[in-house]
Amino acid sequence: MAEQTTHRVDIRIEVDETRPQVWRRVIVRPDLTLAALHLIVQRCLGWPNDTQYAFLAAQIRYSLHDHDMMWRPHPRDYDVCVVTLADILASTPVVTYLFGAPERAISHTLRCRVLTAQDGVSQDDAPRCVDGEHGVSRSALGARAHEGFFDRDEITLPPHQELLRQANASAGLDVMELWALAQGEQETSAQQVVFEQEVRRWQAPVARAMPPEFISVQALAALVRQAPGAME
Repeated sequence: MAEQTTHRVDIRIEVDETRPQVWRRVIVRPDLTLAALHLIVQRCLGWPNDTQYAFLAAQIRYSLHDHDMMWRPHPRDYDVCVVTLADILASTPVVTYLFGAPERAISHTLRCRVLTAQDGVSQDDAPRCVDGEHGVSRSALGARAHEGFFDRDEITLPPHQELLRQANASAGLDVMELWALAQGEQETSAQQVVFEQEVRRWQAPVARAMPPEFISVQALAALVRQAPGAME
């Protein structure tokens, strides 16, 4: 689907199985990548961005370009740093967003509607959270609603291009979280420093539209282990 940056997309983000229903409404550009959309969901709901995630649309799963994609015929077709919201909207207006490990992921429903000039939409380049209800936290049983805890003015989102840069740099995960995924419960500060240096070396430059070629969290962890003095 061709980019239509004069249009905007109105997304209602619903946290499934919450009572009362926790939701946010955001306005974004259609050329937003799924990795950047992940960051928006995280910030609008106050999630800690500390674990894996995936999108499901028209029975297709999109996720980090990691080891589970290596078996697909064209893995980059499912990479959240490549696939845009416009690509998804070509097949369906409803998207499922899963935050967390598969066996205990918190499910969200994203209901999308394309806006045009006739809708009187602002051409402001920055994504905006325009409405919502209730707060949410994570518990052993999933998402827990907190009635009334929502303040739109507390939600600030970076401009479109900055959001894309942040998402491309780490596939939507913070460097610390990449380390956590690779190492699990084990943490050694010296190794962590080397690991962060490797992540930065593989980050996409600001001027580069696409992320670097695939290198998985597991591959980065292997580089750390092979680095001189990393295991001392």
